[in-house]
Amino acid sequence: MWKGDDVSIKTLHDYMYRHIKKPLKCQCCKKIDRLDLANISQEYKRELTDWEWLCRRCHMTKDNRINNRDNKGRFIGGGQN
Repeated sequence: MWKGDDVSIKTLHDYMYRHIKKPLKCQCCKKIDRLDLANISQEYKRELTDWEWLCRRCHMTKDNRINNRDNKGRFIGGGQN
């Protein structure tokens, strides 16, 4: 059950996964790849139009995390993916 707007980011992602159909291609670059459900405004609203399916590269680029990697290639800071 939804408990208003005071929910965790994981709960919000779970809700969006159930309500936004996953396309075959990235909605940005149109490549067929593993897709992440990304929040457009980074405000984590419960609005279906504030979310998009992106490949990992487009998601990291839009979140300004593409260059934030440690020496093992893992993403550092600025997010949860």
